[in-house]
Amino acid sequence: MENHYCDNDGFYAHSKPATPGTKPPINAVRCELPVFGENEWLKINKAGTGFEIIPNFEGVVYYLQDGTRKTCLQKGELLPVGVLQDAPPTKFYTSHNGVNWLLDIDRFKTHLCDQGQATMSEAKRSGFYIDTVLFDSDNNARTAYLMLAIAISGNPAYQVESWKPSTGHRVLMDAPLFAQVRAKLEELDKNCHAWLDAKEEEISACATPEALEAVSLVYGE
Repeated sequence: MENHYCDNDGFYAHSKPATPGTKPPINAVRCELPVFGENEWLKINKAGTGFEIIPNFEGVVYYLQDGTRKTCLQKGELLPVGVLQDAPPTKFYTSHNGVNWLLDIDRFKTHLCDQGQATMSEAKRSGFYIDTVLFDSDNNARTAYLMLAIAISGNPAYQVESWKPSTGHRVLMDAPLFAQVRAKLEELDKNCHAWLDAKEEEISACATPEALEAVSLVYGE
């Protein structure tokens, strides 16, 4: 014989052996405990003499047809009719046709273009080589090149004996070398923008999720 205890809301909590010849505690009953399965629980009946089986989706995550994520908060709450328990593959799948999640193509195209922009910006900061020396091209380097251009414009003989093009390198920076730097920087920017333009055209031409997912945003590809 066991005492079957309830919590303050009447839901089954746990069981403990009962002491023969005693009455059950006020928050417990002695009865045959019903067998319950997945997504089910027990709640004390109205008479207070036993338990009834109730639905239990507490903590279960489900999704609305527009991809909104919801969670059942309490025992006894049924899942709403028509909801889905399979999550959309990504946040860009925003509707369901009853069989599959559907990709919001326009939204995903915008996302890919934003990623392409970020990739291009990173490529513009990746630097360039003159002979075997790497020259930085990040924002700090570009500011330094602008100041150098101003100095050389005012004095074509201007030079810096120990210019730091990148970590671990030193060069004699003068007008002829700076002309190479400017040309390389312009070439880098031109190539980066051409890559982005081509990617945006490729993305715009895609008409299916499969085509969009096949787009590579690795710079140079």
